[in-house]
Amino acid sequence: GVGESATLRISVKAINAGSFINTADVSGAETDTDMSNNRDSASILVDPAADLGIVKVVNQTTVDYLDTVKFTLTVRNLGPDNATGVNVTDQLPSGLELLGYSASQGTYDNGVWSVGDLASGAIATLDIIARVTGSNVTIVNVANVTGGQYDQDSANNVANVTINVPAAADLAINKTVNQTTVDYLDTVKFTLTVRNLGPDNATGVNVTDQLPSGLELLGYSASQGTYDNGVWSVGDLASGAIATLDIIARVTGSNVTIVNVANVSSSTHDQDSSNNVANVTLKVNPRAELNITKKAYRRAVRVGQNVKFTLTVINSGPDTALNTTVVDRLPDSMRYVSSSATVGSYNPVTGVWMIGDLPAGSTAVLEIVAQMIRRGTFINVATVSSGSSSTGNNTTEVEIEVTEPSPGPGPSPGKVPMKPTGAPLALLVLGILLVAAGYFKRNG
Repeated sequence: GVGESATLRISVKAINAGSFINTADVSGAETDTDMSNNRDSASILVDPAADLGIVKVVNQTTVDYLDTVKFTLTVRNLGPDNATGVNVTDQLPSGLELLGYSASQGTYDNGVWSVGDLASGAIATLDIIARVTGSNVTIVNVANVTGGQYDQDSANNVANVTINVPAAADLAINKTVNQTTVDYLDTVKFTLTVRNLGPDNATGVNVTDQLPSGLELLGYSASQGTYDNGVWSVGDLASGAIATLDIIARVTGSNVTIVNVANVSSSTHDQDSSNNVANVTLKVNPRAELNITKKAYRRAVRVGQNVKFTLTVINSGPDTALNTTVVDRLPDSMRYVSSSATVGSYNPVTGVWMIGDLPAGSTAVLEIVAQMIRRGTFINVATVSSGSSSTGNNTTEVEIEVTEPSPGPGPSPGKVPMKPTGAPLALLVLGILLVAAGYFKRNG
């Protein structure tokens, strides 16, 4: 009716950028007395639009402390128009350290990737290389893309990835021994020290220390845990804590080098395996079972008579006896006469028989002849030693009984011995010569 109005609202989507004029015409069945107001137009300016979408991935979602990871960011311009001033913000969160990047275009600095212009339908990529510096934590890394144009879909402007970092504990082991050069059947003490250098607590800590051939377990003492069948079950070890184990062992090998190795491990990731192994080296001297015997061919003699002593040294092995010597110092009641040895030589001044190296299974013999110069009962002792450990009979002795010298021969039966005159021998000889001279003179 007259004076009434009608309104029509039309919603449209701008599908192209630019300036557009929209015109509307009105007409009716009756005569319109004023045609000047039957048309009207409206102009609109549609700005360029660029739908920027971002996708972010990581090469591994579960990583260990100090691992290296690679994040890949992909930005796509879904149009319809070109995008200018494209930037991606990707600030690495705590627990990640930037190592480097590689971009198909633009630069990455201070957490901002300056992509620049991106044509409709174009793609740009960025690889970020980072080191994991956190542990026992979940890290969320977020990236956000923006541009200079209207973005008709902001839902795809943000992307994130999550990485899980388990606990980490750097376990270090040290091993020492109280002596590095030992003899057969010696007792040695190994000391193992395990330290947790962190950053987190370590669970299920074990140390494997199998005693090698040549060592026999005698006992142990641990600050925590137990040692059984070559495994020290330490248990849990807090960050910064220390545990120690002393292993007491007997040396059952000889003439050998023994390397004893210990290895530490746990259920917790260890970011540095270079300090998980420790070893010590033992040098075991040769072992030679030396046995010495000494015999005297006369056990009861008189002053002035000689006695021959025979010394026999046998090396029953299992190794060569190094630098073998025998000490046999004759007592003051005996005077050295002579000696002979099958091996080495005897010095009567020092009383030392230098045999040298005596192989396993070998025998050395020394004969010493001595004159008895004083009466009494005397014991002559000889001791053998070497640079090799010995478990044999190292000392021997022999007892000699020395009596007064034998008396001179008695007179023959029926004869009276001439009494001593006390005349000097020279006068007796002179008298005999004078008597003889007188005899020859009387008989012409």
